[in-house]
Amino acid sequence: MSRRIATPNPATAYHEAGHAVAAWLFGYGCVIKRVSAVAEEDFLGVLEGGSPLADMDPEWDSAPEVVAALENDAVILNSGPVAQRRFKPRSWREYHGSKDRSDAVSLVGKLGGSIEHEEALHARLYQRAEALISAHWAEVEAVAAALIECGELSGNELIDLLEAASGRHIPRSELFDYRDPAQTNPFSDVGENVS
Repeated sequence: MSRRIATPNPATAYHEAGHAVAAWLFGYGCVIKRVSAVAEEDFLGVLEGGSPLADMDPEWDSAPEVVAALENDAVILNSGPVAQRRFKPRSWREYHGSKDRSDAVSLVGKLGGSIEHEEALHARLYQRAEALISAHWAEVEAVAAALIECGELSGNELIDLLEAASGRHIPRSELFDYRDPAQTNPFSDVGENVS
């Protein structure tokens, strides 16, 4: 793991761990460059990497894989605030997740529809994030502990840690890529069971 670069806030570590675990579960591990719980520039922490939406335009392309990628990105955005709230509800301040919420709402808005439809979809995707974090809390705790200890993890360190914590191993060459419609997402059931 990377050496400690600064003292991270534990609530930020859980917040970023939530994003990282969700991104990995949705198969984005191959594009995660790093996750950090150390404040930098305008952010308290960061998950740096790519998104399958970079090569897609959901406003013009409503193919199922584009809609799924958009919804999964919104779940990933919501997973940080969900993890932070679960870790320590009193640590939560509305501004902590304002960019995450704003970005998730913006993604949902790209699908079109009425305001009511967008609000209902965002609420459903938030529930998916809650279910995902609940089901994978052990992985969130493992990543958060590493972030508290080290401050930052590279993408490879994150994947190694998550594979050890979850018992799941995916060869790097076989990580899911949403841009390839021939691939089957090994985690397509992630966060779907919401009552």
